[in-house]
Amino acid sequence: MRWNQSDRKVLTIIAIIGVFLYAIYKGLQFLAGASMGASFGVGLGGMSGSQKVEESRKVETDAPAQIIYRIDKNRYLTLENYISCDRGGQVYYNDSQRGIKTHLGWDNDFYDFSYRRGNNIAAYQGSIINGADNGYLAFPGASTRQYCGSGRSETGCPVFFFFSADHGNTFIYKIVAMEYSTPERFSQLKVVVANDGVYLRDESKTEDSYSRPTGLNDLSSVNKLRFSDGNLISVYDDWQKKIDELVKEELIRKKMPYANEYGPRFHIFDYLRTLTPPKTHEERNLMANELSEIQIRIEDEVYKDGIKFPKPSTSSIDVKYQCNKNIKAKTITYTNESNGKKEVVKNEQ
Repeated sequence: MRWNQSDRKVLTIIAIIGVFLYAIYKGLQFLAGASMGASFGVGLGGMSGSQKVEESRKVETDAPAQIIYRIDKNRYLTLENYISCDRGGQVYYNDSQRGIKTHLGWDNDFYDFSYRRGNNIAAYQGSIINGADNGYLAFPGASTRQYCGSGRSETGCPVFFFFSADHGNTFIYKIVAMEYSTPERFSQLKVVVANDGVYLRDESKTEDSYSRPTGLNDLSSVNKLRFSDGNLISVYDDWQKKIDELVKEELIRKKMPYANEYGPRFHIFDYLRTLTPPKTHEERNLMANELSEIQIRIEDEVYKDGIKFPKPSTSSIDVKYQCNKNIKAKTITYTNESNGKKEVVKNEQ
């Protein structure tokens, strides 16, 4: 096939345009990579055409350990290896009499990513009273990933707590409220630990004597968590099960046709739609109202006394965490665990 001069010109122009567009594409790709690297800590040096994520580094500081909460002369919490009160560090439960020292947290607490946020325990703004003498302990914390930023929020944060049933040798983790649904209210959360469980209430809320709280969904009333088989269970969940059982017993006693089908997921109108011949509108409402009256009467009976804060036989010396903000690290050592390379910097905060 022969190419004339006109064809050659066209092909040359197409080739030049192709090279130009490819150069633009690679330039935009590089800029996008640089932008992503700036946002997510991606290193660009020596990448050989591919991006390399910056490795997390272990952090060590020369900040002295400080006691941030004391139950008595032998039992207390220490904040250690921190940059400042609102930057990183690890919290330990200490029992000098029993020789116990337990970290309250996770392995990633020791790495620089965690140091960019506040300490999860020290960020908690509410009160905590440890008054049990049977080995029960609880230490609330506040997630610093939302609402709180660096952990210096004065309005509170999403809250969890560590609980121990063996004098602090081991702890389990319990979320008080999920982050996505937690309002900024937990600076006024009150937590009391007694021999029969953990009591808590959001004291920024007015208690409603007519409310029927379930689980940890409503903290305007005092809630109680009991420990059983390695888990913390809301007493309100127990009450709801009891209500379902009592309602079913009453329905059986009254010989209601749906008594044996009744349970937590039973819906009276779903049941009524299955009946043949169908009930009239008035008959359906009558049966639904009758069930509702039974449920309300039994709920009132179960909830009548409510839950109150206990008066523990002992009380902790401190009722809030206290961190001395004037104490800070002077130097910070970052260690890259893949190659052992260390970087020592002065804390200029």
